[in-house]
Amino acid sequence: MLQIVVKWSGKEYEVELPEGDTVASLKRVLQEKTAVDPKRQKLLGLKTKDGKAATDEAAIADLAIKPSTKVMMMGQPEALIQQAHAQALAAPEVQDDFDIGAEDEAALQVKDKPEVQEKLRRRISSTEVKILNPPRPGKKCLVLDIDYTLFDLNSSAERPDELARPYLHEFLAACYEFYDIIIWSATNMKWVEVRGAVLLRIKCLVRMVRCALWCVPWC
Repeated sequence: MLQIVVKWSGKEYEVELPEGDTVASLKRVLQEKTAVDPKRQKLLGLKTKDGKAATDEAAIADLAIKPSTKVMMMGQPEALIQQAHAQALAAPEVQDDFDIGAEDEAALQVKDKPEVQEKLRRRISSTEVKILNPPRPGKKCLVLDIDYTLFDLNSSAERPDELARPYLHEFLAACYEFYDIIIWSATNMKWVEVRGAVLLRIKCLVRMVRCALWCVPWC
């Protein structure tokens, strides 16, 4: 039997498998423990003894894993993904302001409509806001999506830091001179924290509204 320790979402999972089993077997066991579908699991740094990236067909006995090694897993449970999708469908319809002329825009006054005000009141009452670092006076706000924009989920990279877009830190450092930066994700706050801690070296959370907003004082 071979023991593998997998880290995911701040927890560690010990898995024991016969050496004849495959990576696919490992993913099925992890699905039972974490509810993350195998197709959404990304096991970072998992290689075979010949130095190649381990495929689902690779045997457990062929993995280059030292006794003290902990494998990091990325992926979200289907329930959270479906919840985020449902929230997106239930969100108020966004008006395309490119289709509105100057006269129409002046007369529209969307913010004053009773139904908009009621939705806003409901959203405010159900939202927990944490302010650890206030926005800087005179700075505009730049909102960036963490998935696929800052974080390349389609990449074949094996280490978390390799998933960052090229020159990401230089870009954020240049932007921070003029903007307070908010990192946004449609998933839960834990997902943003994991990505931020690994990739962005984020030092403090400024605010969280609606799905997950992270303002980064970039130093």
